[in-house]
Amino acid sequence: MELQFLQILAYLLLGAAVTFYVVLDGFDLGVGSLHLLVRGDKNRRMFLNSIGPFWDGNEVWLVIIVGVMLVDF
Repeated sequence: MELQFLQILAYLLLGAAVTFYVVLDGFDLGVGSLHLLVRGDKNRRMFLNSIGPFWDGNEVWLVIIVGVMLVDF
């Protein structure tokens, strides 16, 4: 019984981390795609500055995903 609970908990944690990564990284990918279409250095810098605070924060989800998979397997 306890083993099934831990397996379900691990899958829920992995699913939540993947979901958060996909949702939050969509902002970075969208701004990066729009960055290619914008002309002018000032506008490009404005785009890059808007994702600056979130860039490294999204990598934390990847670390959590890898950590959970290492513990699981």
